[in-house]
Amino acid sequence: MNEYVFITRVNPAPLTQEDIATVRKGWDELVEKWKAANHYQSGTPVVKPGFVVTANQAGAGTIEEDGQRVVSFMYINAKDDEQAMELAAMVPVLPFGGSVEIRHR
Repeated sequence: MNEYVFITRVNPAPLTQEDIATVRKGWDELVEKWKAANHYQSGTPVVKPGFVVTANQAGAGTIEEDGQRVVSFMYINAKDDEQAMELAAMVPVLPFGGSVEIRHR
């Protein structure tokens, strides 16, 4: 198995409380499925505001790209890049305009 980092992004602003509940339920179910198949190593949501530090300044905020911001990091096992992409396609933020960046660990 190869190790990957999944960096999940979504624009949370347009999500309703019902959407958020759907995404959370989807995550719970998906993580259990991945654990059972030995794909899931660990992960963490990062949904609370934080800080941005540059060479010239520091302050509260988040880095956004095209309106999306990072909402979770996960360490995933997959046999190859193709399987990693198949696993990423299951992530529950995708139907809500989200994305998953896949990196080799």
